[in-house]
Amino acid sequence: MRVEMQCTAERANSYVGNKGPVNQVIISLTDKTKTGARLGHVIEKVLTPDEKAQYAGKILDKNLVVDFTKFETWAGAVRGEGAIVQVVGNGS
Repeated sequence: MRVEMQCTAERANSYVGNKGPVNQVIISLTDKTKTGARLGHVIEKVLTPDEKAQYAGKILDKNLVVDFTKFETWAGAVRGEGAIVQVVGNGS
């Protein structure tokens, strides 16, 4: 599902997993689709290592096109898996 979203928050998350320390960047996204039904909840997305290198610290308050492939709940939040397709520009 391809959706235009606005990045409203970015945070670092670190923990020790089975294979050692894990450092993630998690972004919070709000649906900015102009027509049709909108997603009702804020969606969290963990940046992949490639996305982290390209986008971390650069996409806050910007609109993104995200291609989601899976949604799941994680510690009470909705997390989406997928890829950032495009950075559209400033949020409005």
